[in-house]
Amino acid sequence: SGMVCEMKKGKPTCVNNVIPLITCENTDCVSGKVCEMKKGKPTCVNIVIPLITCENIDCKSGMVCEMKGGK
Repeated sequence: SGMVCEMKKGKPTCVNNVIPLITCENTDCVSGKVCEMKKGKPTCVNIVIPLITCENIDCKSGMVCEMKGGK
């Protein structure tokens, strides 16, 4: 076990079975978490809600956004 057969130069050859790298692409996180690579392995972390700034606030026509007291 641990060996797989691969075709090399037109003939079957037994080689070590390479375990596929575990990445965020094949990691399912529970809702509310997102996958990030940490120390070379996928880790589910809490989704960080981006800070709300004037850049992502849409004001009504004629209104402008100002930062007051940090919000």
